[in-house]
Amino acid sequence: DGADVYLVIYNIMGQEVRTLASQFMPAGAYNMTWDGLDNSGRMAGSGMYFYRISAGPLNDIKKMLLTR
Repeated sequence: DGADVYLVIYNIMGQEVRTLASQFMPAGAYNMTWDGLDNSGRMAGSGMYFYRISAGPLNDIKKMLLTR
């Protein structure tokens, strides 16, 4: 039992900053940590970001603050 899981971080303009997960994962609880880097390996600036998680029927967007 599991689902395709997508965890993507976006900036306030809706542009994708980093993909943390894009794979099938067995059912269970997981922790993921964003290291503050974008998909190119550059440091993202301090500020408001959004993350979107999709896993099976779950699809949710939350905001977070990156501080340096």
